[in-house]
Amino acid sequence: MSDRDVSGPDDAGGPARFGVRFGGVALALPPALPLVFLDRAMVHPLAGAPGAVAGLTQLQGHPLVVLEAAARPAAPAVRRCPVLVIGSPAQGAALRVDEAPVAIMLEAPLHDDPPGAPACAFGAALR
Repeated sequence: MSDRDVSGPDDAGGPARFGVRFGGVALALPPALPLVFLDRAMVHPLAGAPGAVAGLTQLQGHPLVVLEAAARPAAPAVRRCPVLVIGSPAQGAALRVDEAPVAIMLEAPLHDDPPGAPACAFGAALR
């Protein structure tokens, strides 16, 4: 299993912004959020867990709950899938994502952003 820290400054020295697809929905992630992408995390199912809980994985010895975008029947066995760990390993959680995060460029704020809100043109950046 390879893991990749995808948080931190971009090449221009500014904060990096990443986006990911979670259940087919494009999400922009805040630039200062600690993120680690695991391309083939071992996810262990949890009997009796709600459908949105894919199971448990671990990062640096810390157990992490892996969340699904939509409730699904529990997987019968351990499986490998891409997950994005959000937060520190000791206090984070993981999302079962569709693919690896991508760096995104924000060129202009969305029209429906309230005044003073940070720009987030992630949907356009992934097209």
